[in-house]
Amino acid sequence: MIIYAGPSLLVRLLAPEQAETFRGSGEVQLVSTAQALTECVADAVADGVGRGMTPEGALAALADLVDAETGLVEIVEREPGEVESAASILAEAKGLAAGHAWHVSAAELCFTELAEPGERLGFGADDGRQAAIARSRGWTVF
Repeated sequence: MIIYAGPSLLVRLLAPEQAETFRGSGEVQLVSTAQALTECVADAVADGVGRGMTPEGALAALADLVDAETGLVEIVEREPGEVESAASILAEAKGLAAGHAWHVSAAELCFTELAEPGERLGFGADDGRQAAIARSRGWTVF
């Protein structure tokens, strides 16, 4: 199963008990984008501080989460404009907020690139409309 981790899921994965749900599983691949990572930095720091970490420690934990060699989440690069074009069409067609449309479109492009035929797909959503669109595509919502 490939799971797209948007900003809210990235922050949740900073909690060790949440990360353990996925760590070490040969059945799950977590992917995200640089955009999602950028969007979650402030929330990641706030979450870490709330758990007794320093801001620097929280940022280090986020960096470890997406470390190219040892991280739990793989950052998938997209071509400039590729996600924006798909998101614009999705936002207009479904009335989805631009940011939420961006993440659904990014997930779809990641899945197109990475998924094997018939592979299960998942999406980390924190918005009901975004989740509904993900479910309509057959994705499991986290």
